[in-house]
Amino acid sequence: MHDSHPLYSPTKDFILNLGGDVIEKTTAMTRNTFEMDFGNRTAAFAKIWDKTFQLEIYARLQLRPEDIVEDFTSDRRDDGNKYRYPAKIIIRNEDDLKRAKPLLKRAYERRKQEGPGGTPPL
Repeated sequence: MHDSHPLYSPTKDFILNLGGDVIEKTTAMTRNTFEMDFGNRTAAFAKIWDKTFQLEIYARLQLRPEDIVEDFTSDRRDDGNKYRYPAKIIIRNEDDLKRAKPLLKRAYERRKQEGPGGTPPL
């Protein structure tokens, strides 16, 4: 396995500190899933793929048009598929991480509103 990207730990720490209900689950050697603990159920809201030159984060988030920035964010629904994690965020440097933090916070807050079943409360 390659060395972790230098921004992996700060990114992971930011996500884990979004709330006391965030837990980490390693699902593959290069992917960590971050979930919210709803007692007897958990619900994922972000996944990190640790690549050699960048981090790829897939988030349960609908990107607004102003959120989409070439070589930083993309809406994976544009290719016609339904993804559980439609937002792709690429982090290569500190500036990217700074820009990603509000998006990751939105993904966390949206998942908290949806609850473990995945649908927003009435």
